[in-house]
Amino acid sequence: MFIDPVTKALLLRDATGNESAPLILMYHGTTLGNTRPSSRYSTTASSFIDHLDIIKKYGWNTIRLRDLAGSEKLPPRSLAITFDDGYSNNYEGAYLPLLERGMCATWFIVTSDIGRYAGWMGLKTEENLLLSYEQLREMAASGMEIGAHTCTHPDLTSIDRPAVSSEVAGSKAELEDRLGMAVTSFAYPFGRWNEVVVDVVRSAGFTLACGVRPGWVDTGSEPFLLRRITIFADDTPATFIRKLIFATNEANWKKMAGYLAARIRGRGCVWK
Repeated sequence: MFIDPVTKALLLRDATGNESAPLILMYHGTTLGNTRPSSRYSTTASSFIDHLDIIKKYGWNTIRLRDLAGSEKLPPRSLAITFDDGYSNNYEGAYLPLLERGMCATWFIVTSDIGRYAGWMGLKTEENLLLSYEQLREMAASGMEIGAHTCTHPDLTSIDRPAVSSEVAGSKAELEDRLGMAVTSFAYPFGRWNEVVVDVVRSAGFTLACGVRPGWVDTGSEPFLLRRITIFADDTPATFIRKLIFATNEANWKKMAGYLAARIRGRGCVWK
């Protein structure tokens, strides 16, 4: 696994200055074998394993999303790994590697197609097959968190309040009934929300909810608009590390050059 000298130096110097601020990562599918994901929002299982090894080697500590709402103090470099939709390749390509390393994660599940193909994706491909309830129960029993991601994966900002309530509360009730446990975490489909949607999520009894804006986590002011770092198919190990360091979706060399130039000028760097 190659990591360029600049990225490694930044990592070893702990360039973030934000050890106490948690991070949330967003994944989708984890394709198996040598198959390149058809979606840029998915990654290969081998890349995900590389990410886990980086996380462990350099001292990040995995937590479940619900741990952010707890009263106990979190360890430095706390990191919540999350998966949207609940693709079946996550079982072998993410859950088992996490379990082997004593790490944990959170899955946001679309309930209408559990154990079937993702209806909102259109095509019935191997990549679009979803986890079953049997798998979800096993994952939850081993310490993983199961959260909700609506019933049918709509853009919640495009439907009226009763429909939003049905999607949000319905997915929570379905999961709690079938899994026999409380479901307290939610993720907005497509990362889209408005004031009505946030109010419905809060009223449904969730304690935390995730969007897709990048940045460090602030549960005090944004418990229903938690920021997440998006992991893309073409992220290299070095790109992944820079995303952890700067809490940004864009960790390319153009951004790096801007950071280094600002440091040389002695003015620091603001990432957007």
